Amino acid sequence: MFNSHKRIGAGMIALVLGLGAGGLAVNAQQNTETETAPVELVGCQIQAKTSNGMTTLESVFRAEEAVTGTYSFRVVKSGASGSSNIAQGGSFVAGPHETVTLGRVMLGGGDATYDVSLSVEADGTDYSCAEHFSDQA
Repeated sequence: MFNSHKRIGAGMIALVLGLGAGGLAVNAQQNTETETAPVELVGCQIQAKTSNGMTTLESVFRAEEAVTGTYSFRVVKSGASGSSNIAQGGSFVAGPHETVTLGRVMLGGGDATYDVSLSVEADGTDYSCAEHFSDQA
């Protein structure tokens, strides 16, 4: 549903494989969703994507080494259509140089603001990040 940017034809797959980064740049230009940049550094990040009137918020963690850990992902939405207070959490495993999606929330109803926080404990190290997003016109 919100991974429409991953649907590409066989010809595009050949282009991506054949041209490497150049092919990826062509594919990225075809993406009509709004989203934040991918995680490149070790630690946590909150990503926001908007498509078809829905906002998707994802909590992600990038590991340098293989780790096990726990996370707490919290989203507070407020807007004209009402408010939501969502909490997710649990354990996870990430391999070396792996980015894992820890939690995902999809919310609709434009003119909203989102206060989002993520706390991660991975092999004894604590990470935290927080973001404020708005899909107000």
